[in-house]
This record gives sequence, structure tokens and C-alpha cells, in this order.
Amino acid sequence: MRLIDYLDRGALIAADAACVIDGDRSLTYTEVATASHRIGGGLRRHGVGLGSRVAVLSPNSVGAFLAVLGVLRSRATWIPANVRATTDELAEQLRIAEATALFYDPALRAVAADLQRAVPTLRWTIPLDDLPYDDEPVPDPPESSTREVILGFTGGTTGRPKAVVASARNVVAMTTALLAHVDIGDPAVYLAAAPLTHAAGILCFPVLATGGTIVIHRGVDVAEILDTIERQRVTFLFLPPTVIYMMLAAPGVRDRDYSSLRAFVYAAAPMAPEKVRQAIDVFGPCMVQLYGQSEAAMICTVMTADDHREALTHAPHRLESCGRPSVVARVAVMDDDGNLLPSGAVGEIVVRGPLVMEGYLGDPDPSVRAHGWHHTGDIGRLDADGFVYLLDRKKDMIVTGGFNVFSAEVETAVLTHPAVAQCAVVGTPDPHWGEAVTAVIETLPGADVTPTELIAHCKALLSGVKCPKRVEIWPELPRSAAGKILKRQVRETFWQQASRRI
Repeated sequence: MRLIDYLDRGALIAADAACVIDGDRSLTYTEVATASHRIGGGLRRHGVGLGSRVAVLSPNSVGAFLAVLGVLRSRATWIPANVRATTDELAEQLRIAEATALFYDPALRAVAADLQRAVPTLRWTIPLDDLPYDDEPVPDPPESSTREVILGFTGGTTGRPKAVVASARNVVAMTTALLAHVDIGDPAVYLAAAPLTHAAGILCFPVLATGGTIVIHRGVDVAEILDTIERQRVTFLFLPPTVIYMMLAAPGVRDRDYSSLRAFVYAAAPMAPEKVRQAIDVFGPCMVQLYGQSEAAMICTVMTADDHREALTHAPHRLESCGRPSVVARVAVMDDDGNLLPSGAVGEIVVRGPLVMEGYLGDPDPSVRAHGWHHTGDIGRLDADGFVYLLDRKKDMIVTGGFNVFSAEVETAVLTHPAVAQCAVVGTPDPHWGEAVTAVIETLPGADVTPTELIAHCKALLSGVKCPKRVEIWPELPRSAAGKILKRQVRETFWQQASRRI
């Protein structure tokens, strides 16, 4: 299977149905499939095809959507470029990728020109309002399932970013798992509000396979999201927990009709159980959690809508879980010596299966494949029923007074306070404890709470070693383009302050 085959299947079974809607513009499957051939042909006419790597730099738009499909049709590799990255960051990524061409939003013309000067291999930049066309249909040769089709980048938070090589096998496995576990609607109406350069873009492929409609938002606007769910009768959407928390706090959120929703997917970070309960109460029994990462595409585990319903009535502790292994993944817990651990034991989450990347481009990094498993860098455990519980990132675990404290557990407790909208718990320098458990929060609009009150609230829920020693209230926590809280930046703020005092 090629990724473009999903579009062709949608065109076969729903030729005249709306494939993509962007504001007032709507294109049918026939129109989108035709455009993919014309753009793919235009690329091939300019020597861009198998072996080439092409970046798409744009906010969500129908033009960017068509460009991606044209790249895939040409058999080139798609590089999702983050519009919130700096020009220097983008240039480094495109140099690592040895990118041949770049599609860009017309508003980013100056950035594209800078990138062309900075990246020796980048010989062609293409504005999305002037797409290359060729009317000859693109050939349909046999394809290797392990061929590189997407080249994404890790955050590069500890050094040079790494390029994750994703093959058709990886994305086909992800699509298969989603359709096996999640009812996205028949036909699906998918709201793509989160960036298409991240998980929201990959989730378009199962929608295309079933002839569903993709409704594109240019950015994350809570009021617009709520309006679109109701107006377009959305059946399926994906958002990170931070955005869902904003939706739950929005004025009039309970006054709308969400009866069309079949699957409201959250991923990218754990969601506090109390917030999950609120979301089910507001949006209905449609919440679904996915767990994966760039190196193991999205659906290593799944907490289905039925799992959520079961947890609410019979096993409330499971709301702290990210679900059970999907049909295309083996998930286990391993100690530092490579031994698989029994249920209940805490160790690193490891994964096997067709979701796992082909590797890092030009960087084998054997540590992520040690002992025959992909190492996620997440600490967790499995229970006797196969549910997976994430406790922390290895690098985020706080060592205070000789004890290990998992930040996610503390965040869950902080988020039960009715005034708290968002929270990040990190270890900060402390002369006595080594690291002090520190909570940084955003409050809900109009809410008022003091650090002393929050610490007292946590003392009723947590043991003394886990309870925050310090609480700060910030107007806004730093976030990635996908809406994920950047705990690294929160942590660095405190450690930089400490170094300046020395």
C-alpha cells in the first residue's frame, strides 16, 4: 500500500462527496485526486520524484493539503515543516534532510527565500498559490512498504534534531489500527484544527480511506472549533489535552449540540482523570486516548470509548491509563538491564511492531533499539488486564531527597483543584532536597487561588515527598505548535535562575 492509495480508494467509493472543506472552499474526491495527479506530474516534470525530499511549510490550508498529496503521488518524501519553528531551525532540518524542494504559504515568501540561500540542496521553492501542474496522469509502479515516505523531526531539545524515517508500512499500520479500534463515523467528518504537520495530518489517511470529509481550520480557535462541531456535524477530531481544557472552560460550552461526535481523540500528553470525566460529561461518551510517538506512529495503545465507559462505571483507576496495546503493537515494560518486567512493575515502556520507524536518518542510535525493542523513553507499568499506565518521561522524573517522584502523578492532583486550567510539574534546584517538586499553573479565566491553597490541596491527596514544595502561577505556559506544554522550557527557567545566583 502507498499512502496515496487511501485517497484513490476514497475517490472510488465517494467520487462526488466532499473530500476537503476549507472555509468557503470545498473540493470533491474527484477534484482532489485529479489535483494530486497534476501536482505530482508537475513535480516529476521538474525532476522531483523517487529519492527526492520535499517540505511543505504552511499553516493548515487546502493548498498545503493538496501539495502534500502531490508530493506523495510523485513518490517523493514529504517533510512536514513547522511554521512556528525559527528560520534557523527550519534551515538545519532541511540541510539534514537534503531537501530538494519547498512548498510554502505566500505569506512566508521571505522565509522561503532565506531557506533557499541557507540550504545548498534546496533548488526549488514553490508558493502554494502557484502550484506546478502537468496534465499527464502519474504512473502507478510497484512500491516497497519500507520506502521512506515521511521525514519528521524530533524536537532537538538536547542537541541536533533527529530525522525520523517513516515508511508506508508505519502509516498503513497506524491507519489499520485506528480503523480497527475507533468508530470515526460512516462517513466520517474529521475536524483538522491541530497542525497538519503533526498528528492531525497523519489522521487524515483513515478518513480518506473511507470517503469521509476533512474540515480544515487554519489554527486552533476554541470558539471556532465548538461552532464547527455543531454546524458541520463533526464525527471525529483530535486535539491535545491543553486545548480540551480550554474548551471545557469556554463560555457556553454546555449549550451546544455534540451528538454527532463518535470519536474525540486526545493524545500527545496524559489527560487528568477529572478532566476526562468533565469531557465525557460535556461531549458525550466519545472520548478516545491514543499513545505513541514520532518514532512509533500514534497508536501503540488505545483507550477506546468503550474502555472509558467501563472505567467510569466499574474501574475509575483506569482513567489514569492510556489503554491497551493496539492490534499492531506489542507493548511491554523493561528494566535497565533489558529484562521484561511482570505486571505492576515500573520500568521503561518498550514497543515492537510495524508502527516502529525505519530509523533515524544517518544516525542509527542503537540505544532506541536495545534488546530487540524500541525504547520510548517513557516510564510506566502494565496492570494484569493489559492496561498501560504512563508515569513520566525518563528525563522528567524528579529525584528529591533520594526518592523518585513522577511529575504526571503530581500534575493529576494539582489539576483536581477547580481553579486550575493547566499545570506543569518539574524538579527545581534545592540545596536540601537536590530537586524540589515545583508546580507551575495557569488558572481558569476569573478564577483565583494562592500557592498556599494549592499546596494544602495537594497535601490532602499526596504523600509529603510528592507534594509540591513550591507553586508558581504564570499567565501562560509555553507550548509547542501542537499545543503540548513544553516542560523543558519551564524547567530551564528555574535552573537558569539558579545558575545566575551562583
